[in-house]
Amino acid sequence: MEDIVEAHNALSLEEIKKFMPEEIPLGMVLHTAKSMSNEEFSACFNLIESNMKPMYLRSTIGWSAPEKKKEMAHPAMRFLLLPEEQGFASFMVTEEEGEEVIYCYELQLADAARNSGKGAQLMQVLETFGHNVGLKKAMLTVFSENEGAIRFYKKNGYEVDEISPQGRVTRSGKVRPPSYYILSKEI
Repeated sequence: MEDIVEAHNALSLEEIKKFMPEEIPLGMVLHTAKSMSNEEFSACFNLIESNMKPMYLRSTIGWSAPEKKKEMAHPAMRFLLLPEEQGFASFMVTEEEGEEVIYCYELQLADAARNSGKGAQLMQVLETFGHNVGLKKAMLTVFSENEGAIRFYKKNGYEVDEISPQGRVTRSGKVRPPSYYILSKEI
């Protein structure tokens, strides 16, 4: 029997739209990397780069523009775009440690769109999409230094997942946090 991940990722854009909530807030539009215009793809990349590049550079992950663009262009990647380049969420139906999940790769907002409820609404649509696909869990990665994002996700019901990297105890007994956490939420 074909699993949810393979079945979903074989669907066309028109077929995956049926998993969207009945009412879509804020004029969000669902896309794949192929269905976006070059301008939309570039705007998403530029938002990631301006918001996140310094954190990537300070992390154990590092920053690579070509690798980030390759990740964004993955055939299974989905994008929820807000109008007027206010922001977006990107996500994938995938498997994590043997469990089928909806994985949020990016939640990026332009400065003017922050603290407006738009991030929470993007996540709500993403979670509803995952639930409608038949998934039980949403997951994401957040840099440990991104305290505002951690507060946001915890406020929205996310917790550190059991597969998340843990802090290391140094010789002096101090706990050094990992570069990032993996958070999850039952949907």
